[in-house]
Amino acid sequence: MKTLFNNYINTFRGLSPEVWWLALITLINRAGTMVIPFLSLYLTTSLKFTLSDVGWIMTAFGLGSVVGSWLGGKLTDKIGYYLWFGVY
Repeated sequence: MKTLFNNYINTFRGLSPEVWWLALITLINRAGTMVIPFLSLYLTTSLKFTLSDVGWIMTAFGLGSVVGSWLGGKLTDKIGYYLWFGVY
């Protein structure tokens, strides 16, 4: 088992710091996304929102995600992705 673990670690040892940062940020982003399915339960049970209100809130979240992803892609195409990492 130790040999398997060492082989696994050695496989990723040569990756650049930028790749490790990207992996960490992606992990944090995905962990935050796990909250979304439970948001409707929280809104209905703890905050006493109606199911209709929760439906509108979740719809707005979904539409905001789609529009934000589209806009982010357009801005990245126009400005470039190096600007965001401070590399010019």
